[in-house]
Amino acid sequence: VITSDKSKWSQCVVLETGETPEFHEFNAFKGQIRKAPSLDKDPNPISGDFGRSYFPGYAINLETGQRVNVYFGENSRNIGKGGANMWWDPTDKIVTDLGTPVLGGSHFVYITNTLYDGGEKDQQVLLAKFNKDKNNANINLAQLNTLNSNIELDSTVAKIYRSFIWTFVPHMKKDSSIYTSSGEYKIPSDVRIKLRMQKPFAFYLDNSKLEYQFSTKGLEATRGNKDMIRSAFDDMVIVPNPYNAYSVYESSITQNTIKIVNVPKNAKISIFTTDGVLVRTLKQSLDENTDLFYGANQGSRDRNLDNSISWDLRTNSGVLVASGVYYINIESPEYGSKVLKLFATMRSADVSNF
Repeated sequence: VITSDKSKWSQCVVLETGETPEFHEFNAFKGQIRKAPSLDKDPNPISGDFGRSYFPGYAINLETGQRVNVYFGENSRNIGKGGANMWWDPTDKIVTDLGTPVLGGSHFVYITNTLYDGGEKDQQVLLAKFNKDKNNANINLAQLNTLNSNIELDSTVAKIYRSFIWTFVPHMKKDSSIYTSSGEYKIPSDVRIKLRMQKPFAFYLDNSKLEYQFSTKGLEATRGNKDMIRSAFDDMVIVPNPYNAYSVYESSITQNTIKIVNVPKNAKISIFTTDGVLVRTLKQSLDENTDLFYGANQGSRDRNLDNSISWDLRTNSGVLVASGVYYINIESPEYGSKVLKLFATMRSADVSNF
């Protein structure tokens, strides 16, 4: 993420990205840490600190959800052209008038897989051991470019470069600048870059298995939460609605079942035709659903575990209702009343099996 919000900026190592050490500040090699004084966010020099600055953004490893280090580079040969100021300010210049690549000042960005620490650990290693071999002896870096060189660098230095998992070459669009006309450094707009790869699940950075912990503490259900019951009462619905001759609650062709969900305990359900004729009366209780007339559930002690009540689409006398619209009035002593409307299409009677 690249952002103008300074509170989210990442302190980072700044690397040399030029190709010609003889023209670089301190004759630094490509990939070597810049030895110029570090800068803060304003940007002002930080006394006694070298090789670090701030990248205007941050990086997150989506596999682990952890913030990781993000570094950038600059070509210190480009003095006065945004290349030797320890600041991430790519330009719109891709090549010079003579065709030499400058790549926006060579402000390459490097995303690592190391936990964010402001680049402090890598800074210390790169300053102290960049020109050391595996035995901690000083080496002539120029010899690394010769054929048949058997020099082996310090392993802690090599480990830093192996931690780079993604890089890109940024530059501004043509005729635009990261600085305003008055010279103020300003990120024009926030930029979010997402990179996803299809690969096996990784291990944590400490090589432990990819495991997650979570807690449901404080999320347990609360007993007698009237605000939640009130909200559920307002969301009461009939399932399915409309009823088209079948529902998932039926296990045979002789059954016809719909459910009213989010019915509070001690509620009374009265079902009417559109002309006001009472068809069926049901009552919701804490331990069981009671059919006051037909008795479909009497003696079965069906526990009310999901605050729903079933209707088998029969009248108080046990006769299947006709297709049409029905009004269902739910009355609760504590939460008032609500009227729902059901449209039901009934199956034709199957007389072939009698």
